[in-house]
Amino acid sequence: MEISGVLPGESHVTTLTVADGRVSQINRRPASRELAGQPSMLCPGFIDLQVNGLGGIAFNDPGLSINQVQAVTERLWQVGVALYCPTLITDSLENLRRGLSVIARARRETAAGKSILGVHVEGPYLSAEDGPRGAHPLAHVRTPDWGEFQTLQEAAGGGICLVTLAPELPGAVPFIEKLVASGVCVAIGHTAATGADIRAAIEAGASMSTHLGNAAHDRLQRHHNYVYHQLAADELWASLIVDGHHLPPELVRIFVRAKRPERTILVSDAAHWAGLPPGIYPWGHCDVEVRADGWIGVVGQPRLAGSGLMLPRGIENVVRFAGVSLADAVRMVTEHPAKVLGLAPRLGTIAPGSDATFTLADWDAERGNLSIRQTVVAGEVVYTNPTRERG
Repeated sequence: MEISGVLPGESHVTTLTVADGRVSQINRRPASRELAGQPSMLCPGFIDLQVNGLGGIAFNDPGLSINQVQAVTERLWQVGVALYCPTLITDSLENLRRGLSVIARARRETAAGKSILGVHVEGPYLSAEDGPRGAHPLAHVRTPDWGEFQTLQEAAGGGICLVTLAPELPGAVPFIEKLVASGVCVAIGHTAATGADIRAAIEAGASMSTHLGNAAHDRLQRHHNYVYHQLAADELWASLIVDGHHLPPELVRIFVRAKRPERTILVSDAAHWAGLPPGIYPWGHCDVEVRADGWIGVVGQPRLAGSGLMLPRGIENVVRFAGVSLADAVRMVTEHPAKVLGLAPRLGTIAPGSDATFTLADWDAERGNLSIRQTVVAGEVVYTNPTRERG
């Protein structure tokens, strides 16, 4: 199998030879010799570390099935996401165990398995304060419990790879140390932590901030606050939701300048309402509104409840809002998330021996628009855009 395209930031055509699901050979030639028209941009497969659901399917749904996990995965392939972390938010132990076991089965028994990197558990060990808690149900917010986490990890078949928590909670620091020692990436999020709490979490092994700038109080102390403390910590990667709703463009520019493109990750935080028509939808303890512009929030409250964003729009927006190069933006959804999970260079890069997982896309520089042409996972073409096939 051969795949050709132009790598982000380059001008020549790269042809990859794929064997047994890996890149076996790389050849380059001037783009002017390409005879089949303008070649697509050839990227490592896009990676999304935070997907709560899609198209009406929620990973927290007690009735979740392996077929629904497959359906979400297929929708993600259509937007160029080759690899992702299904994300479960704060819930009862019973519901979390059920969701984790279904996802574990889907990894074993469906084609989605090759695209699921592991599960992101966002909660339930989060701040109970309004603002930092976000849309997570207060009834199920609790303090870290290692025995409970082991139960969850067993239900997941060892598949939990990322945990978001609030480091100020009692027992959080030794809990972080145990997570990291067991190979789980720890992110700080939904927190009202002090600078000392954040520093202690970093020293214990926390390595990322989850959707930095969101899930916060409306008003923060102007000099000392948990957003600035995380922003200033060079050790922390920062994941950002760049949908134009969670963060204003000016703040995206500030955050990317402070963290630098090299420490920035884009996530969708796609809610299960993403892709649904505008309207009001029930959601357990509250109702959620979906607007035509992709805004998703709790009815009657100034709280967002996830995003309608898909990663291609995040790439477009971070180029537009922060003025970064397209190549840097692509790294925010490929190399950087792979690095934070310890999966690079096998994933997130294109090199001899790396996994043959790619996203081919067309970039309209004039409009700042990214169109997905094809998604390849482990050497298998899983999606081809029928409107953009070569011919």
